[in-house]
Amino acid sequence: MGFIPIFISLGGFVFLFVMLVNYNLNSKKKLYFFRLVSLKKIVSEAYPAIPVGDDVELKALEHQFREAKKQSISSHDASVDTKIDSQFAACKMARFQYQRLKDTKPYFFVAKLFGHEDI
Repeated sequence: MGFIPIFISLGGFVFLFVMLVNYNLNSKKKLYFFRLVSLKKIVSEAYPAIPVGDDVELKALEHQFREAKKQSISSHDASVDTKIDSQFAACKMARFQYQRLKDTKPYFFVAKLFGHEDI
């Protein structure tokens, strides 16, 4: 009778750990996609020539933004470009935090169990 409470407590700890890690991974992924959507909105308002669809990834969007920024020398306000650059940095940071959390060893097993993939 002495080992049953230990196993129940251990099972509860593992269950809570798994649920917490899954919640953290989902919140980091949502933060990344929220920042990506807001970045797409800002870029589409500042540079209407850049095609911003739902399937556009961050690297492609950044490449198109850099090319459009080179072509239009002074037609846009510098504060808008600074804001877009800071949004790119925030989006990259959110992606990096998600990837790092997902690849860390104890969290790796939970990510594998719940099917979290790279962004």
